Amino acid sequence: GSFTKYLLIFDINKTLLYRVRSIAEKNIIQSHPAYRGKSDGQFKDNQVINRPHLSSLFKTLLTRDNLPRPFDVAVWTSAQHHNAKLLATHILTPPLGPNTSPLKYIWHRDQCDVLSEFEKDDSQKPKVIKNLSKIWQKEFSDLGEERYTEENTIIVDDSLEKLHLYPRNAIVIPAFDIKDSSVDFTKDCELLRLEKYLKQLRESDVDDVREYLVKFPFAEYPLA
Repeated sequence: GSFTKYLLIFDINKTLLYRVRSIAEKNIIQSHPAYRGKSDGQFKDNQVINRPHLSSLFKTLLTRDNLPRPFDVAVWTSAQHHNAKLLATHILTPPLGPNTSPLKYIWHRDQCDVLSEFEKDDSQKPKVIKNLSKIWQKEFSDLGEERYTEENTIIVDDSLEKLHLYPRNAIVIPAFDIKDSSVDFTKDCELLRLEKYLKQLRESDVDDVREYLVKFPFAEYPLA
């Protein structure tokens, strides 16, 4: 039968994985009690450590038999374009197998609004805003009779600051930061919690996702 089309957009770094960017960070992580001596991938000179439950989340979202009404899934990272594709490929490794939908698109820093300030923890990286209206104006937003709109778009990110133009479309997930030695990052369950939350949202089939996100905030959603 008919159902509402939802577009689900993911940030990558600190939302789905952690990209170890400097030698100082690498040294901190290698001395972390939870570090098991291996990363989940090598990305240029950076190690990549996946957030737990990453592959389960994407298998659920992209395998057509798992959800009665699938999401359209995309990524939008503030990484540069040549890195964005590599990171997106990493997320879907190992391949999810047959009967899976591809990502709708991969957006990167070129599609962000770049500000004149820089991130406080990285003097080389400019602050950015992800302006969702760019998606709603794009030609590719056509879905036959339906379009991606404010009513059917959700973005998952660890930074509300980047999403402040459209906060009601945002699921803000706690950042996956593996530098704190008092926290066992291998026991992080946020993506498991997110998977359950998104399944319920998808089942609800609401006409306007913003109403659902306000009524049932992810921040208050239990894991159990």
